[in-house]
Amino acid sequence: MASIVLNPGLPPALGVPVSFTTEGYPKKVKGTLQRIEVLAYDLITGALIYGEGGAAADSFLLGGGWSLWKQQGGPAHCVANAFYFDNSGKIQQYVQIASTQFEAAG
Repeated sequence: MASIVLNPGLPPALGVPVSFTTEGYPKKVKGTLQRIEVLAYDLITGALIYGEGGAAADSFLLGGGWSLWKQQGGPAHCVANAFYFDNSGKIQQYVQIASTQFEAAG
């Protein structure tokens, strides 16, 4: 069974780096092909205010270098998805294998 877990560290907050531990990628998906996307949503409107993707081994600076979240501040509801791109067919497909959610201070 696939999983993604927020690694221990500083409490999640705007401007704080976070990383994750993942398990369950197919054996054919190795290294930088193992991907994570981190999304943050405004608690009041539900609007997407930050998004970033990278390798599963990467660290993600919540809010990034510039985002609506960084501009407006405030707490956010965050989702991290472990995924990969399947190139085996005629069309490249996004395949999500696991997801986790967490709250982040502003």
